[in-house]
Amino acid sequence: MPPLCRRFAHNWQPGFSWWLRDGGGNWHVAAPAAEPSHVSAEGTQAFLLRLTPPLAAVPDTAEVVITGPATQLRATVPVRPA
Repeated sequence: MPPLCRRFAHNWQPGFSWWLRDGGGNWHVAAPAAEPSHVSAEGTQAFLLRLTPPLAAVPDTAEVVITGPATQLRATVPVRPA
């Protein structure tokens, strides 16, 4: 991810589209909820994602689809309640 100067800086694009499908088959779009919560010395950034619409219940598993400029990643992952 490119470094974020400030929240919603002009023309800042994360470069990826994040989607999550819950156990009921409903799709949710994910967007960065805030500035990165951690940036490592190597430049790796950790951040929270906000789902729209919000999940009605925490599913046991979720299908995650991340689409970039030239490729797509699709994975089914277990979900642990916070």
